[in-house]
Amino acid sequence: MKATAPIRALGAAPGQRARNLSALGWEGLGELAAGIHRPVYGLGGVKPDDAEAAVAAGAQGVAGPKGFWE
Repeated sequence: MKATAPIRALGAAPGQRARNLSALGWEGLGELAAGIHRPVYGLGGVKPDDAEAAVAAGAQGVAGPKGFWE
């Protein structure tokens, strides 16, 4: 399994400094998924509703912390 993050640009989590991470985007996720033969999940700035876009890009879906799904 490979986790990729962030799919979308993120702000800083409460109590943390902002990190300069470039967003991969759905196209970047698709390129990554096409290049490896393992399950790929997108995370970072995604919501459960983004699972369909992740699958369309070639990933297995999206992932997040426990509260993400509630």
